[in-house]
Amino acid sequence: ILYSKKGYGKSHLKNILIEKYKKKYKNINIVYLDLEEDLKKNIETKEYIFNILKLTKKKLFIIDVNVISNETQLYLKSLLKNYKNINFIICLNNITNLIENFSSFFLIFKLNDNFFNIQKNFILDELKKNIKISKGKLDIILKKSTNFYILKKYCEYIYLFKEDYLKNFKTFESITMNENKEIIQNILNNNIDNNIKYINNLL
Repeated sequence: ILYSKKGYGKSHLKNILIEKYKKKYKNINIVYLDLEEDLKKNIETKEYIFNILKLTKKKLFIIDVNVISNETQLYLKSLLKNYKNINFIICLNNITNLIENFSSFFLIFKLNDNFFNIQKNFILDELKKNIKISKGKLDIILKKSTNFYILKKYCEYIYLFKEDYLKNFKTFESITMNENKEIIQNILNNNIDNNIKYINNLL
C-alpha cells in the first residue's frame, strides 16, 4: 500500500514497482481495477476479477483510489486468503479507514514531504542540465510546485518554450483548465507554432 497527499509521487513509484514485477515474473498478468464504486454494488467488476482469477499465471492487481471502502477491503482480504498467486499494489490518498485485519496483509509505505522534495530537486537538476534557466525562476518553481501536477506543468512549459516564455509567472499560474488542455493538445499534436501563438496571446 502506497499512500500520500495527491501529487506526491505514488504513480511514479507504482510504475517502478510494476516494472520490477515484470522482470521477476515474465508471464505475470497485470490487472488495473477501478474500485471507485463500492464493490458490493459493482457486480461487473467482481465478475471480471473472478474471470481473471481463473488464469493460472501470477496476477498483479493495481488499485488507485482516494479511499478504499470497508466492503472492498473485506472482499480483497477474502481474495488474499483464498488465492496464493496474486499480489496487490494499492495507491491511496488516505488510510485512516483501513481495517486492521486487512492492512495487516500489506507493507504500508507513506510518501512524505522528504520523498517528494528529493524527487522534485532531482527533476529540476536534470532540467537545468538541458535548458538555461535563471536561479530566480528555478526558486519560484521550487516554491510553487507543491505537488507533481504543478511541477509537471511548469516543466512542460519551460521545455517547450524555453526561458523567454516564462517571464510572466502569474499568467502561467492563472491558466485555466481549458487553456491548459489546449496547450497539452497542441503538444500531443506537435503543433509547436500554434502553441507559441496561443501562449503569446495569453501573455
